[in-house]
Amino acid sequence: MIRAQAKGSVARSGLMLYVVLMPFMSALAPSEWLPLPLLLLLIAAPAIAMRHDGPTLAQALRADAGFWAAWLLGCAGMVFSPIPLGGKNLNYAAAILVSYLMFFVVVRAWLHHRVVTTASIVAAAHLCLTLLSIAVLIEFYTASFHGIFFADVIHYAHDDLNVANLIDADFKRPRAFATEPGFTALCFECLWPLTMASPRGRPLRHALYAVGFAVLGSAAALVSLLVGCAVVWVVRRRDLRGLFRAMIVAAVVVPIVASTGTGEEIAWSVLGRKLDLTTAAVEGGDSAVTVLDRVTTYDTGLALIESHPAGVGWGALGQAFANNAVLPDVGVLRGSGMLSLYLDVGVAAGIAGLVAFLTFIGMRVRATLRSPHPLAGFLSVALIALCTHHALVTELQFPFLWFALALADRLQATWPTRCAPMGYLRSLSSGAGGGAHPTRAIDT
Repeated sequence: MIRAQAKGSVARSGLMLYVVLMPFMSALAPSEWLPLPLLLLLIAAPAIAMRHDGPTLAQALRADAGFWAAWLLGCAGMVFSPIPLGGKNLNYAAAILVSYLMFFVVVRAWLHHRVVTTASIVAAAHLCLTLLSIAVLIEFYTASFHGIFFADVIHYAHDDLNVANLIDADFKRPRAFATEPGFTALCFECLWPLTMASPRGRPLRHALYAVGFAVLGSAAALVSLLVGCAVVWVVRRRDLRGLFRAMIVAAVVVPIVASTGTGEEIAWSVLGRKLDLTTAAVEGGDSAVTVLDRVTTYDTGLALIESHPAGVGWGALGQAFANNAVLPDVGVLRGSGMLSLYLDVGVAAGIAGLVAFLTFIGMRVRATLRSPHPLAGFLSVALIALCTHHALVTELQFPFLWFALALADRLQATWPTRCAPMGYLRSLSSGAGGGAHPTRAIDT
């Protein structure tokens, strides 16, 4: 009995450590391909696999069929691509597969451990965001007033780290433990909605999270969270009272703060300036080079899908960019990525692969939106926010979207959704290895 309790404590503490390490996508990483959360999962994977928690192999293959279809179509695209096969193709395909196996399959099995409760998941989210918000504010201060970023003090796996201004040249946007402020904002999108499920309000913690999130200056993250809240508000108004009380307070406080001189400058830095740059880019202006490059990249991606509807394979763009290859109907590429997860999948795996991948994600979003689980509404906000933000970022090797999808499977297994189409994910319920009983409260 004591031994079982000790093992359960290790499993719960290990998962909390993993959640805390999720923002460390570059800081202290042994290499660019081995961030700290992936290193922890590689260590824990054998023990997790031996427990046989979560769905069986047959259930997982059925529930994850959309991912496998997209990945295999992308691999087929590499073989029949007009771009010669190279090392970047194999690296990219392997990176996507490892991300799925580690960040999704292993974490899903870990979340199915009988000692991992809703309360422990929410507590881990609180701990991660508390430490991350403090780190963000510390770097904001040191970078803005002393010119010192964390990368100047500790090891980062990436060297090409840009410096971005928040309001003007005097204030710098912190990166925390990732390579860009927007990547750190993805962690807030994933975990902040989950912390709202806490039975106790903890307003001081949420104030800390709000300030940390604000100084990141990510307009995409802010808009994505608002989209997530709006969708959930429309679909399931009944169980997000705490979240929407906070939104009402924000709706009163934000305009008041924005009416001040400093608040107006912050609002301009986060939203107004980027809207002006986007307008200038669409109109062909030269004053918005970054946004113009993004718009050009999206045009290139759509042209590639139109000219190669079956896909050109994983990593083909990186390989073509490295070789200065010219693609028919596209020309010389100006970058190695699509700057959008969905465009990246569509270009690599074709239209059929993109549909399969969207099905893999969309079924989980739909099941979570309709789930009666007490955490489902908050997780829905996180899922929709992350899916929205990934329209503007490619990085599938980040753990945040995978964690939300794995947690969606855990909720579905704990409390099956009858409305899941074609029994999708319903079979996961028979493979659950434990967890909180569906009729228990949020703090079980």
